[in-house]
Amino acid sequence: MVNPIIISSAIIRKELCYWNPIWEGVEDYDLWLRLKGKSKTFYNLKELLVKHRIHNESAFNSKGNNNKVQALLNSHKT
Repeated sequence: MVNPIIISSAIIRKELCYWNPIWEGVEDYDLWLRLKGKSKTFYNLKELLVKHRIHNESAFNSKGNNNKVQALLNSHKT
């Protein structure tokens, strides 16, 4: 799974933003899925503003957070 939203370049209204501590390591995925479930609108800019390197030694992959994604997705199924 690939997260199309790079957290370091996301802009979000403060009142919509909260983290569920149960999903530590994948809390941004949870936030995006909750907002999608509330029919919030997401936009992507055409301009390339941020480069995000994906590699096995990243914090996401090296801490095993990638193994939490399926459980998170299952928790959001309706």
